[in-house]
Amino acid sequence: MKSLTKKIMENQGLQPNSLEFLQKVINTTSDPIFVKDEQHRWILFNDAFGNFIGVNREELLGKSDYDFFPKAEADIFWEKDRLVLELGIDDENEEQITRKGGNIHTISTKKSCFKDEQGNKYIVGIIRDITNRKLLEETLKQIVEELEYRVEERTVNLQEAIAQLELEVAERKQAEAKIKESFNLINAVVEGTSDMIFVKDSQGNYVLANSAFIHSVGKTKSEIIGSNDTMLFPPEVAQQVMAIERLVIASGNSLTFEQILPLSGELKTFLMTKNPYRNAEGKIIGLIAIARDITERKLAEGKQRESQELLRLVMDNIPQLIFWKDCNSVYQGCNYNFARAAGVGEPRNIVGKTDYDLPWTKEESDWYRECDRRVIENNTAEYHILETQKQADGKETWADTCKIPLHDAQGNVIGVLGTYEDVTERKQVEALLQEKNQRLEQALSELQQAQTHLIQSEKMSSLGQLVAGVAHEINNPVNFIHGNLVHANQYMNDLLYLLQLYQDHCPCSHPDLIEKEEEIDLEFLRTDLPKLLSSMQVGADRIRAIVQSLRHFSRIDEAEVKDVDIHEGIESTLMILSNRLKVKPDRPAIEVIKQYGKLPLVECYAGQLNQVFMNIISNAIDALEERIKQETGHQPKIWINTDFVEPNRVKIRIVDNALGMPESVKEHLFDAFFTTKSIGKGTGLGMSISYQIVTGKHGGTLDCNSTFGEGTEFIVEIPIQRKL
Repeated sequence: MKSLTKKIMENQGLQPNSLEFLQKVINTTSDPIFVKDEQHRWILFNDAFGNFIGVNREELLGKSDYDFFPKAEADIFWEKDRLVLELGIDDENEEQITRKGGNIHTISTKKSCFKDEQGNKYIVGIIRDITNRKLLEETLKQIVEELEYRVEERTVNLQEAIAQLELEVAERKQAEAKIKESFNLINAVVEGTSDMIFVKDSQGNYVLANSAFIHSVGKTKSEIIGSNDTMLFPPEVAQQVMAIERLVIASGNSLTFEQILPLSGELKTFLMTKNPYRNAEGKIIGLIAIARDITERKLAEGKQRESQELLRLVMDNIPQLIFWKDCNSVYQGCNYNFARAAGVGEPRNIVGKTDYDLPWTKEESDWYRECDRRVIENNTAEYHILETQKQADGKETWADTCKIPLHDAQGNVIGVLGTYEDVTERKQVEALLQEKNQRLEQALSELQQAQTHLIQSEKMSSLGQLVAGVAHEINNPVNFIHGNLVHANQYMNDLLYLLQLYQDHCPCSHPDLIEKEEEIDLEFLRTDLPKLLSSMQVGADRIRAIVQSLRHFSRIDEAEVKDVDIHEGIESTLMILSNRLKVKPDRPAIEVIKQYGKLPLVECYAGQLNQVFMNIISNAIDALEERIKQETGHQPKIWINTDFVEPNRVKIRIVDNALGMPESVKEHLFDAFFTTKSIGKGTGLGMSISYQIVTGKHGGTLDCNSTFGEGTEFIVEIPIQRKL
């Protein structure tokens, strides 16, 4: 997102320090201010806007209304933005907005269209939260309606009034209590808002003023109540104010306008709303006014245009490398930094070229075009793509690239916009840190896997983690022993040969040597030592084979997604569980019958798919052991069948002849935390996680067929290639 901001800066010509200055200017106002580009994405805003939306700057920058508001609201905002951009008109209206947390606020929004020298259009918006004002207006309206209702109710004839006198007295008391409650609510709202609120009678005398108004005019409440504007403002200003108020009272219509007033020795701009106030008979007896200080907002609007030249200057000198292509990945333009890196000199020389015309390698060009294709076909931006790049000077670098789809006025994708920065030094530092902190990286990776998949709590996943840890910890010392056994054997042969030479050429040994030879049984040592080293070599080879099998099961040395042989994963799982399949004192061996079909390599998360096999087969073993306890002489069996399913799927069937499951258990089989095992023997996450891995991670299906008393069948189907 930082790259996107810099791209916008380059188009507008601002230096970084100028953008800082502009940001500080708009941050001085408490009203939310924002700027959107033609794709309706926020590219500039003040702190008040971020606080109003309820998210931080990094989350907002480059996003649109659809990322934070309900679709119905976002559709309205989008349509109004479109009209402002297409017609070039200002739009000012009230809207409903759902803020973070679900609270619905009423806002007054003013949007204007700005067009720079290159013809790019932008939306400049200012938001005013008028929720409290609308609540006050609604409350006042309810009070007026309530009073009118009471007055109408009392127009009944005198006879009925006498008959209902006691009832009316009680109702009047209730009404008075309700009015008092409403008045307290109004007073709380009026005093709790930062807007200035005041009420005047028909002669223009103040009858009510909130604390915000009293503070702004710099008078005491006793000086204001009962006075008029001639006591607060210069004569010419007072006459102007009173003329507007006479118009409101005479017309009976509300009026919203901007007005400049001298308050506390300063000229301030206010957004003023004045509404006529009527009595129970509908006669206008005064007016209610709400005023908001928008001085800082107006100042920001004035200074914004002055900042445009600075913005353009910044964009011309932005350090980011920027380029754009059409739908065929043909370059249509770039900035100077990119032109220099590509070795074409001037940006205009890039037009019409493809990645294959530039210094990149064929593999790099293939990868770049594949990324372009995904962005264009999916109409989805891809951020922070780490890739290598060969520069014009022959230097290999690492680039952090962001690519976003470009649209025409109708919203059709017409190409791709890319920005990237050289992160070679960062990658070198990361590689050095990774080398020096390998154990820390391994621990962090295991923790992240546990947090992501909740596999730490599941018995089978815990086994998988243990497998990975054991393989990792054993591998280095075993390799050390295995590698040194060759040298130890050579050294031993050399020493034995040297000893033989000594005996051949110095047959008259010293008595002490003869005594030591007899003590250590030299002839036995010479015969047994090679056998000992040979045995150690066999043991080391066996350990290495076990470690390799464990590593293959856990896939700790492979990329997360790759083409794998499903049969290897199944065999690794069976090797891990081989001890549980062997004959036990209380039960026979569990026979595994494998019927493997001819399968192609499958693109998958190999380690996670192995965990699925581990969970299913481990549960089958548990079920078979339970049946053997209940049925002596039962011959436990597990069938594993694999097959290719047209057009592009593989099917794995794992069947046991255990007790099976009743429908009540089968219905909740894939529910998280559901288990039929006793406390401490299962968390109920194994099958839930397996279902998520097969369906969510691989786009496949995981089904279960079970007949109570006969056995259970699990069917795993996954596509040969994952859909992006």
